[in-house]
Amino acid sequence: LLIKYAKMGVHCTMVNVTEGRLTNPTATEEEKQAYLDNVRRENNEVAKAMGCDAYNMRYTSKTVPSEQEFIKILKDYMIKEGVDCVVTHWRGTMHERHYFTYQTVTRAVLELRKEGYKIQLLYGENCEDLIGFTYPSPSLKEVRIGTQGKNLEAGTEAETMEECCLLICSLGLLPLLSI
Repeated sequence: LLIKYAKMGVHCTMVNVTEGRLTNPTATEEEKQAYLDNVRRENNEVAKAMGCDAYNMRYTSKTVPSEQEFIKILKDYMIKEGVDCVVTHWRGTMHERHYFTYQTVTRAVLELRKEGYKIQLLYGENCEDLIGFTYPSPSLKEVRIGTQGKNLEAGTEAETMEECCLLICSLGLLPLLSI
């Protein structure tokens, strides 16, 4: 999806909340740093290949802020960047950090909608977040709560879904969707 919209001229940004860490107890500090450097380089290369920017928040599972604090951080970021579409993790995940991201991103977007921001919220499936994910379309669902917009890709079956999840934000998308 990001590749598709980036090719249409939409400014897209891949946001990486956590970057992982090398947990081998025998790893040296140099090996741990080399691992992080490689993860950051790969994230930037992938984003560039997709026509997107990359923003690495540089948290680890141990340093992610509290839920309320992180929702505020996300809201501030979305306002500053003028975000109008977010694609994030689905709630049916096998990873605690993915669920945390699903929960906080969803709440941040819903709060911003209540404040008058027009942000479309989509959930993209990946092989790790499939619990409860149904397929009215091959790849996307949209949270319909609080939006009068049209569904992006999911088709008419998804129009009645209230919940439908990769933390990726794109800018300038709504005008292209006529929402």
